Amino acid sequence: MLAIAGVLVLALAAGGWFFLLRDADGAYCEDLQTWKDQSVESPPADAATDPVAAGEFAADRISNRIDGAKKFASDGPGDVKQDWEIYSEGLQNIVETVKDAIGYDLSDAESVQQFIADVQSNAIDVSDPAISAQLQAAQAGLTSKEATDAINAAYARSRKDIKANPGRFERGATLLFRDCEEGVVTDSRQVVTEKVGAIQLKFLAGEFFQNNPSVLEQFVGHAIKLAHESGAKHLVDTYCGSGLFALSGARLFESVNGIEVSAEAARKAAENATLNHFLNCRFIAGSAESIFKKIPVEGIESAVIVDPPRKGCDEAFLDQLDAFGPRRIVYVSCAPDTQARDLKYLCAKGWKVVSVRPFDLFPQTRHVECIAALERA
Repeated sequence: MLAIAGVLVLALAAGGWFFLLRDADGAYCEDLQTWKDQSVESPPADAATDPVAAGEFAADRISNRIDGAKKFASDGPGDVKQDWEIYSEGLQNIVETVKDAIGYDLSDAESVQQFIADVQSNAIDVSDPAISAQLQAAQAGLTSKEATDAINAAYARSRKDIKANPGRFERGATLLFRDCEEGVVTDSRQVVTEKVGAIQLKFLAGEFFQNNPSVLEQFVGHAIKLAHESGAKHLVDTYCGSGLFALSGARLFESVNGIEVSAEAARKAAENATLNHFLNCRFIAGSAESIFKKIPVEGIESAVIVDPPRKGCDEAFLDQLDAFGPRRIVYVSCAPDTQARDLKYLCAKGWKVVSVRPFDLFPQTRHVECIAALERA
C-alpha cells in the first residue's frame, strides 16, 4: 500500500484490492504486498514502557525491511533489482551510521533494548546535538506511520461504500485520499492547503506534492541547508511546481527564482509567494530549450535545486545547467537509478559530488528519496 502519512492512492483490481506501488505487472505488486504484510505490524501495547518489547519490535522491523529489500534485489523483476539493491544498502548504511556514532545496533534486539534502557536511566543524553543528528537518520524508519488516522478512517468509509455499490467504479479506478488543512480530500480538482514548516502552499489535490508530512520539513530543510551553506546569494529552483523548495528557502537568500515549463504551475507558485508575503521570489515559465535564459542572476552567485520527475533530467537540461555554472547544484530525486545516471553525466563535465543523503519518505516500499550536492571539481 502506497499509504504515506499524508496521502493514500489505491487501485481496484479483479478479485479484490491490491495497492499500486509502482508501474509493474500485477504479480509483482502482489508479491511485494505479501512481503509488506509480513513485515508491517503495530508496536506491542507495552512498547512504550518495556525496553525489551520496544527493542524487539524496532530491531525486527529494521531487519525485516533490510531482508525484504535484499529479497527483491535478488528475486524481483530485472528492471527494479538495482533500485532494491540501492534501497537495501541505504537501510544498512543507516544502521551502520548509528552504530558507529553511538555504539548501538538498530538491527539487533538486545542492542536496541540496551539503548532504550540507557536512555531511560540517563546513561546517554539523546538531546546531545551530536547524538541527535545521528539518530535523525534512523528516525523515519522507526516512527513513520503508514497513514494518518484521518486517512485510515476515510479509507474505511470509502471501502465500505464501494463494496455496497460494486458498479460505481470500473476496474483500475484510482482513488485519492489527501490529508491536508481542509481535512481528507478525495476530489483531485479541489484546491488544498499544505503547511510545511513556516510556509503554506495551495495546489490542486490531484497534483504532485511530496506525500509524507512526518519527514517533509526535515527533507526540505536539508536541501535548503545544502544550498545555503554554499555561500550563494541567490536560489534557483528548477522543476519548482507549487514552490515548495523556492518558498522554503526564501528567507535565506537575496532572491529566489523558480522555473517551470508549465505556465500554470509558475502562476500558482507566484500566488503561493504572495500568500506567504514573500517579495523576493520570482517564478518564470521557461521553455525546455532555454530554461535558464530568463534568470536575472549570475550562476556563480547562485545555488540551483533540481527536483525532476522519476525519469530524471535529459542531457539538454544538464548541458544548460552546466553552462549556467552555479556555485552548487542540489539534486533531489525519487529515483536513485536515474539520479546516479545524471550525476555521472555531470561528473564527466567537471563536477564532483560533495554530499549524498537518502530519505525514507515511503516506508515499507522500495522507493526512497535521495538528495545530492555537487560543486565544480
